[in-house]
Amino acid sequence: MSQGKDEKKDKKNDTKQTTQNDSSPRALLKENHTIVIAIMVIAPFMFFFGWVLLVYKDAVLLEKMTALLSGIVAGVLGYYFGQRPTQQLSEQVKKVQSESDDHRHDAAEAANDFLALAEQFENFKRQFDEIKKLGEEENE
Repeated sequence: MSQGKDEKKDKKNDTKQTTQNDSSPRALLKENHTIVIAIMVIAPFMFFFGWVLLVYKDAVLLEKMTALLSGIVAGVLGYYFGQRPTQQLSEQVKKVQSESDDHRHDAAEAANDFLALAEQFENFKRQFDEIKKLGEEENE
């Protein structure tokens, strides 16, 4: 049984190592890269939006620019802000799968222990019945 506990500790350590690997320089670089792209898309939109609003003061042109560029900005923002919940969800799924595997392993171990105990019980029962028969034969 102690081997099973040691295996659980090893699995938990492996899980900790994989979560620590998520904060690796490569992951941070990818996150910073995404932020830079988001800023590069949003900043020109805000610049052109402000330029049309302040310089031209033309509502029709403002509507056309907003309609033209807002889809791109919405896509970038949706991707950027949708990425984090997805990462958190995938981490939660991995954690639940790990826990499920641990519980499945524990259940299999408990079933094996139960079968071993049931076998021992049957052996004790046979021995008790044999002793009981010998006692009855001696009394006769």
